[in-house]
Amino acid sequence: ILRWLYGFWAERASEHGSTAHLVEFLHEGPKDDGLELEEVKLAPTEMDDSKAEVQDPLLEINLRTKDNHRPIYISDLMKPELRTKMEELLREFKDCFAWDYTEMPRLSRDLVEHRLPTTEDFKPFKQPPRRMSTEVELQVKEEIVRLVKAKFIRPSRYVEWLSNIVHVKKKTGAIRICVDFCNLNLATPKDEYPMPIADLLVDEA
Repeated sequence: ILRWLYGFWAERASEHGSTAHLVEFLHEGPKDDGLELEEVKLAPTEMDDSKAEVQDPLLEINLRTKDNHRPIYISDLMKPELRTKMEELLREFKDCFAWDYTEMPRLSRDLVEHRLPTTEDFKPFKQPPRRMSTEVELQVKEEIVRLVKAKFIRPSRYVEWLSNIVHVKKKTGAIRICVDFCNLNLATPKDEYPMPIADLLVDEA
């Protein structure tokens, strides 16, 4: 049976003038005695690697005025009545959104304060400075000034720990400021039990 299948496979491949690949499609049935002639098909020589479009086209909505542009985006495939309700809901709760650091007031330290424990016998580490291009350095300085003005960060001198800034470029060309905490992570005590996996919590809910 294998020789017959191979002969059929090679003959069909020569008819199509392409490299042949054999794919077997088997199904169970009350009278299924095995592989039938019409179930032997040629596999495509190339796989379809094109990415499927999973994101809906977006519709921009301005929650403020023309002079004070505050855009937000919703799906453009919504039905008109649902789109109207969604826009009314967004405008009602527009104070919950922020488009700039100045619109995000910091939390009072009396309300919450985060502390990072470190191992006592771990020696503090100061990373050597990283080089940046002139263009990136200007962008980093501009972003740091914005963060200081928004009181998200503050200057610190004579520190024992020193970590480098790592910049990440966004699609818009702007940069996101990150910090390399690799050495600090080594000095922090690890939890005896890992955090629960979010997917498992959702499945168990």
